[in-house]
Amino acid sequence: MDQGQRILPVIDLKGLALGVITRTDLLRLMTSEVTGGHEEARRRVSGLPYERNLLGIMEDRLPARAMSLVRALSNIAKDLDITVYLVGGTVRDMIMLKGVSDLDVSVAGDMTKLLEVIPQKFPVKKIKRHPRFKTATIFFEDGWKLDLSSARVEYYERPGALPVVSQASIQLDLQRRDFTINALAISLNEDDFGRLFDFYRGFQDIKEGLVRVLHSLSIIEDPTRAFRAVRFATRLGFKISKMTQGLIENAVRGGFLHNTHPRRLLTELIYVFEENETYKAMELVDHLGLLASIHPDLKLNPITKSLIRQVDRVRDWFHLTFGREGTPFWLVYFLAVTEPLSQDDLERLAKNLDVNRKEAKILINERPKLNGILARNRRRGSSEPKPSEIDKLLSPLSWPGILYLMAKSSGEFLDRAGAAYLAVYRRVTPMIDGDDLLNLGLKPGPSLQKALSALRLARLDGEVTTVEDEKAYARKNFLPPQSDSPQEVPSILAPTQAPDPQ
Repeated sequence: MDQGQRILPVIDLKGLALGVITRTDLLRLMTSEVTGGHEEARRRVSGLPYERNLLGIMEDRLPARAMSLVRALSNIAKDLDITVYLVGGTVRDMIMLKGVSDLDVSVAGDMTKLLEVIPQKFPVKKIKRHPRFKTATIFFEDGWKLDLSSARVEYYERPGALPVVSQASIQLDLQRRDFTINALAISLNEDDFGRLFDFYRGFQDIKEGLVRVLHSLSIIEDPTRAFRAVRFATRLGFKISKMTQGLIENAVRGGFLHNTHPRRLLTELIYVFEENETYKAMELVDHLGLLASIHPDLKLNPITKSLIRQVDRVRDWFHLTFGREGTPFWLVYFLAVTEPLSQDDLERLAKNLDVNRKEAKILINERPKLNGILARNRRRGSSEPKPSEIDKLLSPLSWPGILYLMAKSSGEFLDRAGAAYLAVYRRVTPMIDGDDLLNLGLKPGPSLQKALSALRLARLDGEVTTVEDEKAYARKNFLPPQSDSPQEVPSILAPTQAPDPQ
């Protein structure tokens, strides 16, 4: 695998070639070792039948709209002479008696025909195709989403590379999956609608709460599966099996994560940051050595652990206040996790992970400003700044930067100030506008915007509360004083003084 070999020659003691063993041969052998090799062995190991009917679970867990859709898919597949299966997370969530919001379907046959017929039967908003990976996503007008993939098998040119895809049967399609709990299929075909196909003990692993890979080269083939194992274990409340944990640790020790494109590693780390129980997930990431594989100095210590918990707290406040959409919270977690790194090390890490310019502006350029604000806050006396001063301090910063300050100064002034700024201060505007200022006599130009900014700050501090207050404030501070007596204006007819002869 490390040398990118696809075949292994077999020779006898005299050096004569007997044949070759392909990588697919090895994967099939290891899969048979994990599953028991045939149906009877599989039953002995798992205590479960190879197949079982889950039609009742489907009717119970799938909303009526989804059930209607899969029934229609079954009819379309019959007309097109193709076979279709519910697969992956959809099946896993149904077995766990969870609600299902999206459908994952594997197609054994010509998926192109299916993509042509579905829009004729249902109101489709758009179709997003991925020809390289033989997948497509159909977005329906009512909000439902259908992920389609050709039943396919993947192989990897080298460890950490993107997969090369070719068509295959449903069993081989399931064989390429990352974990047994995702290697399940439910037939949507007329003859066996609702029948579960479980080749790799996935049903039993769900019941036992285990995240387990299908074969021993799984993590070496795609090291990002190590991060996915953490995510599934955290999200589902499962444990990573001892074998899988050992394979992850071996892959880390062997440096296989370094063969993966840095941006893919960053993407997987971002997915971990976006889990609901981020602290728990990061503890597992650290325990497995995945953090240190990204940078040798990245290690959770009591300070960073406490900081991640505080980011969790700030995130919960943010979602409660503004909803789940909005700021990229992973940047806040990244600032917390990289707290021990020097500025130079952080810059090198961001470059190695292929961080884009916008992200780098927050992670690198803004970090010294944030540390400076924190240092000044520690030296600040007991008096708290006015709202206008808080606004001037925080308005140049990004939202992730402000949220990081809130987490870093938990329960202190900056924590309260950041919450006040994001929730209240930034929304405050003057009641009068530029036209009102022009009517008062202010001249057009930069001074107009300056006056509006000053009015906003005065309103923040409570110096003005009504429209009349603002107009009076503008007259006092931005208009020339009114004179009670006419000003003397030099006359152009006045005699010119003669020059001094000296």
